[in-house]
Parts: sequence; C-alpha cells; structure tokens
Amino acid sequence: MTTSLTPPPDRDLPPVRRRDIRVAVLEATAPTRSRRRGRGRGRERWVFPLAAAAVAAVAALVLGLGLARTGSAPVVANPTAAVPSPRQAPSPTTTPTPEPTRAAAPRGIVTDRAPLTTAQTRTVVDQCRGDLDRTAGLDTLHFARRTAVDGDVVLFTDSKGMSLLCTKSGSSAYDGDGSKTGPLPAPTGQRPLVRIMNPGLALGGDEDGNIYGSTGTAYRVAPSVVSLQMRISIDGHTSPWFEAAIHDGYAYAAASIKFTTSEPLGRRPDYTIQDRAYNSAGDQLKIDRTPR
Repeated sequence: MTTSLTPPPDRDLPPVRRRDIRVAVLEATAPTRSRRRGRGRGRERWVFPLAAAAVAAVAALVLGLGLARTGSAPVVANPTAAVPSPRQAPSPTTTPTPEPTRAAAPRGIVTDRAPLTTAQTRTVVDQCRGDLDRTAGLDTLHFARRTAVDGDVVLFTDSKGMSLLCTKSGSSAYDGDGSKTGPLPAPTGQRPLVRIMNPGLALGGDEDGNIYGSTGTAYRVAPSVVSLQMRISIDGHTSPWFEAAIHDGYAYAAASIKFTTSEPLGRRPDYTIQDRAYNSAGDQLKIDRTPR
C-alpha cells in the first residue's frame, strides 16, 4: 500500500454531498450528539470519513473557544519565573578559631651605623695588629661595622690562625693558638648565641658630677637571631636597651650610660651588664655566657 502525502486538487462538492456534510457538522455540535435522518430519502445518512475530519476540526475549535470563555488560567510565558523557589535556610558560617598572638620582641636603641669601607677596615686592622704586636696579615674578615657606642669594630682571623677583636676601646685575641681564652664553639639550634668574650666596664666622669659608663663585646650568632640587646646598670642607674649590630654570623653588642651624682663613685662601683636575644617570632633565645 502506497500512501501519498500530496493532497488531491480542489474541486466543488456535489450539492447533495455538501448538504450531508453540513448536517453532520450540526449534529456533531448538538448536545445530544443524535443521529438525524435525511429528508425525502427514506434512509439513514452516515457521516463520511471526510465529514468526520471536518467535525473533528470544528469540535476542536468549539472546545478551544469554550475554554477561553470559561476563564481558563492564562498562559505564563516563563512558568519557572512565576513559581517562587523554595526558601533555603542560610548555610551556617564557621568562624575560624584565632591563633594566639605572639608578643613582638621589644626593640632597643639602634647602634649599627654602616659597613666599613675597605680603607676603613684596613685602618682598624693595622691599629689592632700594632696594639697586639701581631705581624701576620689578614686571612678572613668576619665583621666590619661602624657602631654608635664603640666606633669602628672589626673581627678577623690572621694568616697564622689567630682571631682578633678590634674596637676603639682596645684590641683582644679571642681564639686560636696563643689566645688566653678557651676554644670558641660554634652556635647551634639549641645554643644560637655564643658570647665571645666577657664584657668589661669603661667608666669616667667630670667635675660637674656627670658619670659616663660603657661596655661591649662580640658574639657568634645563628641565623635565627634577629635581635640582640644589651644594657648596663651602675649604682642603681640603668641604661635603656641597645640593639647590637648583627652581620654574617657575628654580632657586636654595646651599651652606654650617663647620669649625674652628688656623691663620688666608689673605687669598685656596683654594676651589672645584661644581654638578651630574640628570634623573628618574639621568642627569647638562650645565650651561652661561658667565661672565656
């Protein structure tokens, strides 16, 4: 069986056929949907298939008009926009527990001024060798800085393995053959600071009753050391903390004090020298103060 989708050409229906179709349409739209007999024919007339198709089309049109007249709900262009979304409970917010804050390391008066030039370093080294009657040349330069309290400070090891500390206050051998101190240990994680020499006290005064005191010494320091400080107290008078100059594993700490007194100082004044050190987290570090 072959089905053609091309409609036949239009043509006029015979008058009898047109009347039968009209009767079928009227009967289809009637409430009782009753069957009618033809007039003057004496026999029943049935709706033909073509008439049934026409009835279906008319019925669909009538039903559509009926829905429009009975107030059916309007068509919503975007149904999802008209329907409110279900309310969602707000997600709980969590507040992170704050970490305990660390106290920053206290700061002192800065004493580091600048690195020494080659010429300035040579001047200090030559002076130091002359003070100690050393003829050996410079082998390794450890530290060469200008400081506020003790002027130009240099630490170096000469070509014969002797290590020297040189300041405007004096010169000392602190390590190697011929030195009077014990072997100098290197700093470690558990012992990040090693004091090279015990600090002394330089004391003076004038006729107006002004007293001047100063002290200083060198250290070997681990990389964790970010602050090394020193202060001095004499007969109940205490200086502020002074920041040490730190460079390349070595440090030089010093402190000074000035006060006025109406009483002359004793031949052996009561004095103390304090030092302390911190890492970047503000933790105080241990200092090896073993006498040497």
